[in-house]
Amino acid sequence: MSRPGHTAMGVFAIPLVIGIASILGLVLGLTGDGVPDILAWLLVGLAPLTIFAALSRRSSSKSRT
Repeated sequence: MSRPGHTAMGVFAIPLVIGIASILGLVLGLTGDGVPDILAWLLVGLAPLTIFAALSRRSSSKSRT
């Protein structure tokens, strides 16, 4: 059952952006040196950072209730 206002694009937009950023980071890490390596670290690190932020938000909201 879908909720009103929840479209497929709305649900998958952020995971799609994270996936594209990870792929770009991996390609940059394999093909570049110097500044592209730093950008690669940032792009690949976006996925774990997002997971950590979501888990910390979830645990902090559970401790309030």
